[in-house]
Amino acid sequence: MFRDMDSQALWGSEVFRSLASQELQREASNKANSELAEKNALNEFLEFQKRVNANVELKNKFKVMQNKLINDPTYRETINEDFVRGVMLLKFED
Repeated sequence: MFRDMDSQALWGSEVFRSLASQELQREASNKANSELAEKNALNEFLEFQKRVNANVELKNKFKVMQNKLINDPTYRETINEDFVRGVMLLKFED
């Protein structure tokens, strides 16, 4: 019962309601910004992939790099894992 009274008192406070509303708006804004950042990152990656596929020399270098990362686990361990994931995501047009 004490908790119910505390809750009622909090929600009865205009300051608390205002702060709660601001926090909910901030969380919604952060989520929207995060989703936009993910979409932008995807678009940037797809554009990079197009540039790689358009340049035969660059495409061949990334193919060699993918092959080395797949077939040489010792080498792969020396490379930043985020970079490895990015290279492995590349799809090549033949």
